[in-house]
Amino acid sequence: MTEQAIIRLAMVLQNQAPSTLDKYVCKLAEVILYEQSDGMDAASLSTAINEQFSLSFTYTEISHAISRKSNQRIITSRRVYYLEPKARKSLASLQTI
Repeated sequence: MTEQAIIRLAMVLQNQAPSTLDKYVCKLAEVILYEQSDGMDAASLSTAINEQFSLSFTYTEISHAISRKSNQRIITSRRVYYLEPKARKSLASLQTI
């Protein structure tokens, strides 16, 4: 089993797995969207997460996670996801530490 498969399996099997997995997917999406100010659709997010983190999530898993657990840090318009400006500032401040 690859390291990425083990990480994904650990995320899925944790206590409160669906809720926690959704939270992790949102955090991964936030990192990707931080670099993409023009936004991305769920399929593009899926591809970017796979390329950057070697983790595979379907566009459906990503859409559901964002709708359930993004805490309004990720906003959507016409099926394109954007990082909310306050969330962008928060992530920017983390990079300066």
